[in-house]
Amino acid sequence: MKRAISDDAKDRRREAILAAALDEFYRNGLKATNMESIARHAGISKGAVYLYFPSKDAIFAALVASIARPNVDIVEQALRATPSVREGLTQLLTFAPRLISHSPLPKLLKVLLSEAFSFPEIVQHYREDIILRALNALTELLERGKASGEIDIGDPALTARLVVSPFVKSLMWTIFFESDDSDSHLDLDAFMAEHRRLLFRAIGLKEE
Repeated sequence: MKRAISDDAKDRRREAILAAALDEFYRNGLKATNMESIARHAGISKGAVYLYFPSKDAIFAALVASIARPNVDIVEQALRATPSVREGLTQLLTFAPRLISHSPLPKLLKVLLSEAFSFPEIVQHYREDIILRALNALTELLERGKASGEIDIGDPALTARLVVSPFVKSLMWTIFFESDDSDSHLDLDAFMAEHRRLLFRAIGLKEE
């Protein structure tokens, strides 16, 4: 394959490397994957991969940055800008099914979960840079709603974790249990709609 020269070509090459790496990590695990297998999957030389990334750990960090971080940016900004708990939770629970169904996030998380004991520092970084940011933004929204009297809850931080628990369950189901047969398929839109109905009732929000 010819060397990428233009900025657009370099961007495309970088994205091809990341896509190939995610497939390799997903199939074989982070520990078993090497730069040579990533290069082979991407259809380029191993030396070409090193022009973009110094190591497979750097590639994985870039995957987190390109897949997870933009989505947590969206969630964080939306929850902090929303005028009410009702609107913020509705946006979050509408966004969640699309994130699970139409993004590479489940594949990324499968790699993280599979390699948690081998690469604890990567998991710790994901927790601090992604998970806690989303939870903190949600906690702040619930704190505002509690202070204004919009919702009736106890501890906002614990409530935030209860709010996202079905999201975690949906990811786990998609990653490990869903197959091609209809019995294993989880209707994410219906699942989140039911969660919204029960959640709103529990925290004192009436359905509109």
